[in-house]
Parts: sequence; structure tokens; C-alpha cells
Amino acid sequence: MVWIQGSKTVLVDQLMIANGYVSRLKGLLGKNNLGDREGLLLYPCQQVHTWFMRFPIDCVYLEKINNNEYQIKEAFENVAPWKMLPYAKSVYGVLELRSGAVLEYGLQKGQCLYIDPNGRKEGKDGH
Repeated sequence: MVWIQGSKTVLVDQLMIANGYVSRLKGLLGKNNLGDREGLLLYPCQQVHTWFMRFPIDCVYLEKINNNEYQIKEAFENVAPWKMLPYAKSVYGVLELRSGAVLEYGLQKGQCLYIDPNGRKEGKDGH
């Protein structure tokens, strides 16, 4: 589950995790869309692309503050298929959301998110 820190606003209640080489490489390939409260957290990850994707997404670059807290370093809206986003050395991971989520929730640089690992769908390679 992902929510805005200091708020009861839940961004994601169906969180997929990609923290192995193959799961990060696959990402959202093969999916036709992301639901309203679905998201994919890729880590470690400093850059993403939307090559071979079937739909646009929002991407949020995150810096890890502590165990479950992350600060937004950059938010990209409505990233169309076949795009490459910039590399960000200081980024810990990237949260991919349905297109329109960044605008709808007013996500912006400097804002903090809390990511609760309980109940997530694990995607680590080999485990």
C-alpha cells in the first residue's frame, strides 16, 4: 500500500514489486492497463522506459528516506509508450502509476510517500 505521508489518501492498494533483474526488465510489459489503485515499484532503479508498452503511465522517482518513507524527486505525467525518461543517480526507485494519478493526487517534488510492504505482490527474481 502507498499513501501520501501525513494524509489518509491511499494512492495504491495493489502494489507490485520488481526488485530483481528480470522483474525490473519486464516491468508492466504484457499488461493492457493499470487499475485506479494499482502500482509497480521498481528498485533499485534510476531510470525507466516505456518501450513495448501498450498504454501511457505516470512515473514517480523516489529517494529513500528511511525504512518505509520515500521523498518524490521528480514526477512525470502521461509518459507515452516508446519513451525514455532521464537517468537520476540519487534515485532509489521508481513508482509507476496509471496515467493521470500524479495530477489527480497533486504529487510533486519534495512530497513524502509511505510504502507499506504488507500485502504486496512480491516479484523478486528467484524467490
